[in-house]
Amino acid sequence: MKYTLSGVPVPLARARHGRYSVYDGQKALRMHHGIELANQIKHEPHKNVPLRLDVIFYMPFPKQMSVKKKKELCGKAFIIRPDKSNLLKYIEDVATNAGLYHDDCLIVYGQQIKIYDYNPRTVFGVRVISPSELTIITEQILKEIDGESSPKCSCSGV
Repeated sequence: MKYTLSGVPVPLARARHGRYSVYDGQKALRMHHGIELANQIKHEPHKNVPLRLDVIFYMPFPKQMSVKKKKELCGKAFIIRPDKSNLLKYIEDVATNAGLYHDDCLIVYGQQIKIYDYNPRTVFGVRVISPSELTIITEQILKEIDGESSPKCSCSGV
């Protein structure tokens, strides 16, 4: 199923240290996105199943960029900060808190991309991965890494 969070994609921020305490500067924003996501969820949380999380981060153009340059870059790779891993961590936390899945440790595979767009937002999908699909994905990744077609899994001899 497809889910959308409106607004500029946000990276997960670290806890902040005040003079006498530690606080979460993103609490209100995560709650807002959590409510937005919870309104889109139409099923029980996934539990004890491997999941695939695919995400597209539609990033805004810098304000000082010309209209011509924006047209050139629309849909192209966004190769500046924030980094993809912190953007993904934020989505995983919001989705867990919204009840999309029981725990983000269930995510075993996924693809993410950051691209420029006139309408900043985050679009993602979560689905269960079958054991046979997991084997196929593993073989494809190994093929891309070292050009071999057979998986080098030590599990087969056990």
